[in-house]
Amino acid sequence: MRPDTEQRLQTLDHISQPIALQALEKGESPDQVLNPHKLRGRRRLRVTSIHELGHAIVSRANGWIPAVISVIREGNTLGFVKSVPSRMGSYFNRARESLAIKFGGIAAEKKMGHNDHRGAGSDMGNAENIAENLAYNFGGSANQYLSEAEQNATSTLNRYGLVYLHQQAEHLEEQGQIAA
Repeated sequence: MRPDTEQRLQTLDHISQPIALQALEKGESPDQVLNPHKLRGRRRLRVTSIHELGHAIVSRANGWIPAVISVIREGNTLGFVKSVPSRMGSYFNRARESLAIKFGGIAAEKKMGHNDHRGAGSDMGNAENIAENLAYNFGGSANQYLSEAEQNATSTLNRYGLVYLHQQAEHLEEQGQIAA
């Protein structure tokens, strides 16, 4: 690798650097890989991919089956995961599992050091509705349920390394959509 390319790589943030290195390893030219506009688009796709993988990983850990994972943009939606419970359970348990799954995307973003979660607004809105329903029907506070769900998602994702997440994200980006 040329010294100027190495120097430019060192200036990239911790999210963009692995993306650029993966592209260079595939034989793409440094000028293409380090083009700021292209790199910004790849970075946005990587954040979306890792966000959706977070949902899928937390789904599996909570006994749900992620049937489809997609990073194909549709309108304002950058990606989605469709998961179904793998077993019958009480409304209480399924709602708590679903709540943790809603936090999976944000927990994955946080793990990779991405702290701008504006794209996760629908996840948070849905999570708040579920938590309020749990509090109303079963007691406790919505904040308590939200906190437990966030801890569930964070501890689940802490079992996985960043290299693994980036590798899985790259696979998802290449496929666009994965059906389980």
